[in-house]
Amino acid sequence: MLVVMQGSGLASADAISGQTYADASEYLSETGSEVVIATVVGDQLERDKCIVTHWQLNSSNKEQALVYLNCNATVATAGDAGNSVTTPAGQQAKLDAKRAANITKDSSICETSDDATEWCISLCERTELCTYTGS
Repeated sequence: MLVVMQGSGLASADAISGQTYADASEYLSETGSEVVIATVVGDQLERDKCIVTHWQLNSSNKEQALVYLNCNATVATAGDAGNSVTTPAGQQAKLDAKRAANITKDSSICETSDDATEWCISLCERTELCTYTGS
């Protein structure tokens, strides 16, 4: 789910950076922009799952939104490029993987409250590391 801060048009939509290409391109298209991929780093993720690291309106065509994508895996492993576990993004990915494993092991932790259920569903949908959908 893409969350964009309120404001006037795309100029205030800095929350696009950090979103998946799928979410960002959907939002930008809804605002009337043609989404153009400016650069891609890495090849470990499907295009829709790549992370937008930066975006800007094309200086020669303001109807085009240029997006810059990081398609490396969320965490580097032997032989696969990705974020270092010493970076904030890598630490978050490692924590998400641990939480997803806990949900897979014992989904009853997701049933302690409505908030817990929503949180588990959100984590599983965002990371695709677990399959909890609620009771």
